[in-house]
Amino acid sequence: MQVLFGLRIDDDVVYMQDAARRIRPWRTLLETLTGCAIAPANMDGASRVRIHTITGYLRDQLQVDPIGDATPVERVEKISRLYMLVILGGILFSNTSGNLISLQYLVFLDPIHDVGKYSWGSAVLAYLYRALCRTSIDNVIDICGFIPLLQVWCWERILHVQPSAHLPHDGDVLLPYARRLTHEIDRDTESHHVLIPIRDQLDCMTKD
Repeated sequence: MQVLFGLRIDDDVVYMQDAARRIRPWRTLLETLTGCAIAPANMDGASRVRIHTITGYLRDQLQVDPIGDATPVERVEKISRLYMLVILGGILFSNTSGNLISLQYLVFLDPIHDVGKYSWGSAVLAYLYRALCRTSIDNVIDICGFIPLLQVWCWERILHVQPSAHLPHDGDVLLPYARRLTHEIDRDTESHHVLIPIRDQLDCMTKD
């Protein structure tokens, strides 16, 4: 996790059960930490919100008042928390709903300077393992979790489906290793658009 994607694997544990006991209600916490007010109709239960509500609010806010050098720190932190919430709930810890993210991740975004102290890499890996285990059960047809990790792992071990790596740049040494393979992903190499050729490559593989 740390080598491929730059997610740290030490320090504080990400413990969601503990977070769920500490803060209520979630809509109030969202508005307090980010300024984003959510209508009950855009909620699913007490702690999940439709992701397009968050991204739409972000888009509107940045169109009206873009972040600049003179932007107050408080506003920068509120916008940053929303971006982090989308990354955590919609990418690193995605669920099978396809359009809902959990507001419980807000607990780890306050104070904002403590976000980097958590072992996000360990939590993301454990979450993906659990999702893969669930997916292996009969009659389950969906999958969630940080699928890019599974994809990069596959590219590193099944060379037939690996996209061409871009030419290295001077700054690449500072980037996570997975960036080498994802730097220039486009329609000709992105898995969703080349599913049939990839299946053909896998079907033609032998034990050697």
